[in-house]
Amino acid sequence: MSPDVMSAARETYRSFKHALQPVLDRDPAAAPEVVVQAIRLRMHLLRDLDLPTTRHNVDRLVLCAAADLPLRVFLRDVDHHLPPTVLQDEALFLVALAEHAAARELLTAHDRRYDAEAFLSLPHGGRSSPIVDAWLAGALSWTDLHVWLRRDPIAA
Repeated sequence: MSPDVMSAARETYRSFKHALQPVLDRDPAAAPEVVVQAIRLRMHLLRDLDLPTTRHNVDRLVLCAAADLPLRVFLRDVDHHLPPTVLQDEALFLVALAEHAAARELLTAHDRRYDAEAFLSLPHGGRSSPIVDAWLAGALSWTDLHVWLRRDPIAA
């Protein structure tokens, strides 16, 4: 990762920690805008670091920021994007997702969907969630999933 990217990421991380503090302090004056700002900074930081928004990455980022740990500590144990060949093949993707779920102890269907969305670069909890749920349940084919994703400009 280039020094410029890391420098920008460190600055975004500092901003994230600052924005997160009123939320962690359960400050009654912390308006919803403060929470939204922390979420936006989290999203920008993960995107700038080219990391998926998996449950593990989100939880670890919040925990590291709450403990006032440096960005390098967060980066020691993060989920990375899956290779394109895995994303193009349903069997490989299912195996990778199952191994990931076992390694990260993702026990609920919601957590598995959350990370499937992250690896497919989809927004969480949006219009794509029922489609991903249907695919994970075997009610939708891999091809139909991708056809739907190509048709939906918000999901793509």
